[in-house]
Amino acid sequence: MHVRPGILLTSLLVWAALASAQQTHPTTAPANDPSTPRGALRTLSTAMRDGDAPTIKRMFYAPTPPERKMVACVADQAAAFAQLHQAAVKAYGDEEARKFTQDSDAAAAEAMARIESADIAINGDAGTIIYKDQPQMPFLLKKVEGQWKFLTSSLGRPTDAADLDQQLAELSLQAAIVREIASDIQGGKFPTADKAAQTWHTRLLQAATSQPSSRPATAHTTGRAE
Repeated sequence: MHVRPGILLTSLLVWAALASAQQTHPTTAPANDPSTPRGALRTLSTAMRDGDAPTIKRMFYAPTPPERKMVACVADQAAAFAQLHQAAVKAYGDEEARKFTQDSDAAAAEAMARIESADIAINGDAGTIIYKDQPQMPFLLKKVEGQWKFLTSSLGRPTDAADLDQQLAELSLQAAIVREIASDIQGGKFPTADKAAQTWHTRLLQAATSQPSSRPATAHTTGRAE
């Protein structure tokens, strides 16, 4: 199956949306126990929200160097957005910080409900998590030494190293811009959250339009493994 070249970017946005809307009061949430597929999803979601790079990396099964590069990029993105959220909350308060993330009680409740209602199928050491509202984007897992880990195929899989490197370079640039905005917020450069958000979007657009493509015109990417 062929999908658009930006499948990795799109998949990471799905992970980011899940993370930013996650439960903000872990003492009232079910246990984050990766010995079950649902517990693994809670663990990864919480780590994405908190920008906990070591846990994010640990929650993926990535046996090859390209896969480890993908996971490292996921962790870097999560850490950057966590830094941005923390800076925005400190500078502008919780309400205004939502211009950068989706963190709210309603969003947290919805995210938790989605996790708890997701369909899970287990076949030996292989598992699949499917959200009822996103059946076309399953999360694939593998049980390793008693712990469930996500396969990198759940992030999308470019066909070649050049395509992967370009997509990861784009994501790394986006993460760098997020960190710049967070640093500028911390330095008091933006009087309002609206101004910070506007500058962020402008810098992202400028970066996107100035990046030359190294991908051949006929290149395609493949979707997840069946």
